[in-house]
Amino acid sequence: MALVVLLLAALAFVPALDGVGIRLAELPSRPLDALGVLLILAQTLPLLARTRWPAQVLAAVGAAWAVSQAMAYPASLATWGVLIALYSVGAHLRRRRAVVVLLSLTGYAVTGVILHLRGASLPTFLFVALLLAAGWGLGGFVTEWRARESARRRLAVATAQARAARARVADLVAEQDDNELARTALAELDRLLDELDRN
Repeated sequence: MALVVLLLAALAFVPALDGVGIRLAELPSRPLDALGVLLILAQTLPLLARTRWPAQVLAAVGAAWAVSQAMAYPASLATWGVLIALYSVGAHLRRRRAVVVLLSLTGYAVTGVILHLRGASLPTFLFVALLLAAGWGLGGFVTEWRARESARRRLAVATAQARAARARVADLVAEQDDNELARTALAELDRLLDELDRN
């Protein structure tokens, strides 16, 4: 992913790709200056830490994106960094998700109000909001899918281990002619295996 982030940062400076990014308002673009370059880098380079610190990366990238939008810099590829950051929060954030959602929505609303005061249209604002929500939602879906898949694998391993234990106990019972305790243990193992199969 580091290569993708660095490629995104580099491609953001290609003039032929201007206008390919996410733009909330059709305001007259200002030329790219030193602050614009810093904002491009701030929208891309923090993504290198997106799996380790997803909320902090979203805060940094989101703030840079909001400032870039409010100051009407060209919509470069770097603006897609906010969508990647939102996906990362959905996929990797484990705690305080509600707080991050609330702060993100607040930041987006403030950006929207500033842009509306500068002449942005509401439909574009709503479309981008849906796009950003989809990024977050996709990340959340991936997290849930991974959790279900991990639980399924753990259950399969537990079932295989239980079957192996049952086979060992069955061998021991077969060696003994009259061992009631071993037969009881075998019956209990069979019951547990049936329970695992139902899950």
